[in-house]
Amino acid sequence: MGWRFTPHFTRCCCCNSLRSGLIGLGKLMMLFSFIFLTLQLYWLQDTKIFIRKVERETELIYLQYLRNDYVLILSHIFLLVLGLICYRGAKTVNRCLIGLFVFFEVILTIIFGAFATYLGIGIDAIFGSIDTHKLIVPVTMFCTSAMMSLLSLYFALVARSYLREIRWENEREVNIKKYRFY
Repeated sequence: MGWRFTPHFTRCCCCNSLRSGLIGLGKLMMLFSFIFLTLQLYWLQDTKIFIRKVERETELIYLQYLRNDYVLILSHIFLLVLGLICYRGAKTVNRCLIGLFVFFEVILTIIFGAFATYLGIGIDAIFGSIDTHKLIVPVTMFCTSAMMSLLSLYFALVARSYLREIRWENEREVNIKKYRFY
C-alpha cells in the first residue's frame, strides 16, 4: 500500500532507460564489490601478520580489528551477490529478482540512514571540543553514510519503477490478446 505513492521514474540517471540503467548498476556493483573484496582480503593478511607480532596483552584489541575485517568481507560478498541479482533480474526481466533487489535496497537505505542518524547525534557531542581534527572522521562518515542512504533509496525507486513498467507491459499484452478478433 505504501508503494502506491512512490514516484515513478521513466529514466535511470537522467538518460538511460530503466532496464539498461539497472544492468549498468548491477555491473558497477559487482565490479566495485569485487575490487574492494580483493583489497580487503589483501589487507587481511597484513592484519594477521601484525597480530602475530604484538604482545599477548594487546592481542585482544587487534582481534577486534580482525573481526571488523571479517564483517567487511561479508558485506562485500553481500554487495557482490546483490549486484548479481540486479544484473540478472534486469537482463532476464525477472520480477522476483528485481523485487528481491528492491527489498534489499530498502533495507540498506534503513541501515545507512540509521548509521547516519547515529553519527549525527554523536557529532553534536563532539562539537563542544576545540579540537577540530576530532571532527574530520565523524563528519566524513556522516556525509558518506547519508549519501549512501540516498543512493540506495534512489536505486530502490528506480527498480520499483522498472517493476511497474513490467507489470504495465504485461497488462497491455493481456488486453491486446483479449480484444483480438480472429
